[in-house]
Amino acid sequence: MQQEASLPRLLEVENNLAWLCARQMDPHFAVAQNTFVAASTGLKLNAYESYIRGITAATDEERIQRLKTAVELAPENTNALLALGKTEYADSNYDDAAAVLAKIPANDPLALEGGFYRGLARFNTAHYADAEGAFAVVGTTLPLPEVINNQGVAMARQHRDGLPLLQRASAADPQDADYHFNVAVALRRRGDTVHAKGEADQAVKLRPADAEARELQSILAGTKPAPAGYDPQERIRRTYSEAAFRQAAFQLDQLRAVRIASLPPTGQAAEYSQAGQDYLTRGLVLQAEREFQAALAADPSSAAAHLGLAQVRERSGNAEDARKEANLSLQSKQTAAAYLTLARLDLASNNLPAAAAEVKSAAVAEPANPSVAAMKSMLASRGISLP
Repeated sequence: MQQEASLPRLLEVENNLAWLCARQMDPHFAVAQNTFVAASTGLKLNAYESYIRGITAATDEERIQRLKTAVELAPENTNALLALGKTEYADSNYDDAAAVLAKIPANDPLALEGGFYRGLARFNTAHYADAEGAFAVVGTTLPLPEVINNQGVAMARQHRDGLPLLQRASAADPQDADYHFNVAVALRRRGDTVHAKGEADQAVKLRPADAEARELQSILAGTKPAPAGYDPQERIRRTYSEAAFRQAAFQLDQLRAVRIASLPPTGQAAEYSQAGQDYLTRGLVLQAEREFQAALAADPSSAAAHLGLAQVRERSGNAEDARKEANLSLQSKQTAAAYLTLARLDLASNNLPAAAAEVKSAAVAEPANPSVAAMKSMLASRGISLP
């Protein structure tokens, strides 16, 4: 019991230290300290423990069992989903790996890595169309050579021409022997033996000990006859560069920042506020607050940004600031969401008359809002009936 009771305190200390470090590194850092603490408020300690024990387990069997427990206890923990999916993949449980990795939301930062491994899992069970689709989704956002190569290889396994994608991968990383080999195979299949030989020559030059590439080179040069049924297959890339993934993700963030900067202030605030709401829906309050603060830096009167910040403050237990932000939101635009935020705060403090008045105002602002009806039911359970 002593260890269980100390873990929340440890998490709080870690959050506070992280907040202080962030403040030191960036004087413009605006995320409130309470938000750091709130980020671990809903953490299930048994799920957290299973996740930590899972990623540090000595065997795949123990790792899988503990990570499965972590996912069952906290299905929203995408780190646990990714870790479980990768472990299932490494243990050749390809169907299980694909099913787990498919549960990572598309807008989660881990979805790209999860999609790469999901593509590999589907490829290994000969579900080539699914594999192609998974690699295509990742490649649309992060067109890394290993991703583009795998998409082309999955197409080739479906007897479709993946040469353009294979050539893109080779052009992006011309020092990779496998990519040259794949282009050579695809060109030979097209009947272009002259250019295929050039690619095979390059593959052998980069990797002289590659027996399969040397055989292809000899056959294309005409110095060796092709064996009966000779049909070399393009090679899948089963690993990726984590550094490249991180660098590409950083570049995407930079491109996003440039794109948003080109918008007028109201457009910038709208983009940041929507991203903040997406994070908030997934319980990522730290990321959500950063987006809302960026929105307010662009447009200090943004109703959506003030509302989002009010919801962040509400979750972090700062009722006073939550109320302040909700009222600022209402000054710019009267919305049911802002009134209902105030109503929840008043319910929490047992100020039922004020909560009822705010629910009425929410109903006037947006009569069809389903959250208004839900709040009316909550008030009815406390003895206050509203029309």
